[in-house]
Amino acid sequence: MKLSSEKHERTRDVYERLPGLPEPPPVPIPPVGDLRSLEQKGLKITPTSQRIVMAAMKLSGLAGFQARLPQDVSQRLRRTNNRLPGLFAPPLSATAAFLDDPRGLSQLERAAALVMGAYDLYRALYSGHFEPDRYKGEPLEMGQMANLFGTTLVVDGRGARLFKTTNAAYFTVIAGGRYFILTIDPESGPDYASILAGLQAIVETVRRPPPPEGYFSPGPITAGTNRTQRRAFRALRKIPENVRSLDLLQHSLFTLALDLDAAPGSVEEAARMAHSQHYENRWFHSSLQLVVFEDARACAVFNFTAYLDGNAMMRGGVEIFERSLQFEPAPDQEEATPDRDQVQALGWQVDPQFVEMARRDYQRLIYDDRATFTFPGVGRSAFQEHGMSAVPSFVLALLMASRRLTGETPNIIQFLTMNKFCCMDLETAWVTTPEVIKFVETMDDEGVDNETKIELMKQAIESQRQAMRRSRRGLSLMRIYDLYMRDSGFFRKVYVVFIALITILILRIMGFYQSPGGRDIVISHPSVHPAIPVFGRPGARLPYVRFFGLHYQMFDDKTVVTFMPGVKWTIPNEKLAQELASDLKRLKALLESR
Repeated sequence: MKLSSEKHERTRDVYERLPGLPEPPPVPIPPVGDLRSLEQKGLKITPTSQRIVMAAMKLSGLAGFQARLPQDVSQRLRRTNNRLPGLFAPPLSATAAFLDDPRGLSQLERAAALVMGAYDLYRALYSGHFEPDRYKGEPLEMGQMANLFGTTLVVDGRGARLFKTTNAAYFTVIAGGRYFILTIDPESGPDYASILAGLQAIVETVRRPPPPEGYFSPGPITAGTNRTQRRAFRALRKIPENVRSLDLLQHSLFTLALDLDAAPGSVEEAARMAHSQHYENRWFHSSLQLVVFEDARACAVFNFTAYLDGNAMMRGGVEIFERSLQFEPAPDQEEATPDRDQVQALGWQVDPQFVEMARRDYQRLIYDDRATFTFPGVGRSAFQEHGMSAVPSFVLALLMASRRLTGETPNIIQFLTMNKFCCMDLETAWVTTPEVIKFVETMDDEGVDNETKIELMKQAIESQRQAMRRSRRGLSLMRIYDLYMRDSGFFRKVYVVFIALITILILRIMGFYQSPGGRDIVISHPSVHPAIPVFGRPGARLPYVRFFGLHYQMFDDKTVVTFMPGVKWTIPNEKLAQELASDLKRLKALLESR
């Protein structure tokens, strides 16, 4: 495959059609009048409440829109971008730590191998030689995989947007806070020796002269809030040198960050450093950043706002890692010399006030504490061998621990993938069900025998499965409402919002609506791959949760958890991990007591 040197916009679809990949079925649309998806949002469904909601839907035009939606739902979802602006990187991006490379490569050798692995994956995606994920033999939606490459956030005077380039002739390298473009021969494609030579030339350039006096990396700005970034990039784009550099970054295939003087010492620490440190050596607008440390440990930082969900991140990371193992320097390989034009340094003129503004933004979200913990002996098999589903069992232990620490029963919200349907985004399920609460309360009652507790555990697990099944069965009314609002003009939007607010007020007064509460705890269980032992947002706080969030990976014989505390959460991660591990062991002991 010839790599394109053109620099045009590839598509505006957030889910791309990739050659050779089958398309999953469209998501089911509930019939007009089916309000079951609103139960989790606090609606009590009765004949009266149903009449009220249906009247509001007809008045607003939503009912008619829903009736017409099956005609083109996949096309609407394919081009609907509901994650912008979403620029605040620490709580939104996610980091995957790779296993150590078994070949003992140096930092630059491993970096070159990972670059080759990334290019190999890119070519597989666009040549039709990529095997989709499957569920029960059926192919899943893989359109997000294209967002790994040539995809970036662009912030300009008009706001933030997602941009996808046709260009594959170069990628970005950041080292010592300085930015370079490393060009790939568009005719022959990437070559390990030439990439390694280009990286060596970049490091020599960084090591020799210091950067110009007054030089500031623009990297920290990409970790700032939406407001900071809008102000900063509006100013940056007034300077021609910055505009040239931003244009080159906009058309880069991906980003490689070389942390030259950092040796994390473990994959857990590598993930934390990649995600929450060295922001002068990052470019968070890129959908994919490969970070390689001095000790050759490596991570991938993915941008969620660039339409990469957890499963796409994991699959992409594993593919890059495994493909990178094909490439290494040959024993008799002569050292290549980079072409004169292979490496291009980017120039910047950055006002330090914007760097400082961004630092203030993200410093309030940086949590300098151990974030990732491994619980040996309590993985999937500990529950499945007793006929219990592992993921709902984890939720039970989590509620037990969090109740004890907070003194209340928090709402736990599980993120769910919907990729068995075409162009479907993530969905959520509220898994603190009445059955879950009853079981957790009973666990502390010594007067209840173990057989009764096990039966209640079964009911609690089944209630979660039902809650997740309801969330996954089709397009929710809230999603339909969002699509309708995007399809409406300004005055129609104002009218629809007015109708919605009046309807909620009437339902609340009549006792048919009660807010389900806020996001106390949010959890996510992406697909599990041994090549990625740590995944999450280590070292970052989440401003959109009341208590904390976590990513958990349940392997057969262990569970790995990465915590992300809320802004006001004060309990140390170590304490939370101890309590959670204790309750996982309690559940395991309960099942073994039969």
